[in-house]
Amino acid sequence: KGLMGRVAFSVLDNGGEIYGITTETIADFEEPIKGTEFKIVKNLQQRKREFLDNSDAFIVLPGGFGTFDELFEILVTCEVVNKHNNIVGKKDIDFSQPIILLNINNFFDTFKRLVDGMIRTGFVSSNSKKYFKMIQTPAEAIEYIKKDAQNKKK
Repeated sequence: KGLMGRVAFSVLDNGGEIYGITTETIADFEEPIKGTEFKIVKNLQQRKREFLDNSDAFIVLPGGFGTFDELFEILVTCEVVNKHNNIVGKKDIDFSQPIILLNINNFFDTFKRLVDGMIRTGFVSSNSKKYFKMIQTPAEAIEYIKKDAQNKKK
């Protein structure tokens, strides 16, 4: 439903594949889209774990509380892994998927100001801004992901 439903149907209409993940509770009232690979997990925490374990990149669309819950789960995981690798002195845990905020109609400008405030007050490191990229259009997001993948191959 909503933006994610539109994205999913567009992906299918253009020959793409979808791996959907939902919870038992959501599956009670929302049917999976026909033609998709689909997994039902017990709760939201397991759903987010599946995202983290099975994603090459994250494109975050404007949304509500669930969107921000998922965004923060991804950012916190990224931050913890980066701190771990810096303290240990080696990259024994990998979390290098690009995190893209699709800033349609400047939706994520307020989020950027929030992050700037957390940096200014010392609650997060100034390095934290490198964890995500704000991009204006879907085409730019795809191009960014392609470049990121090419850079990782080098």
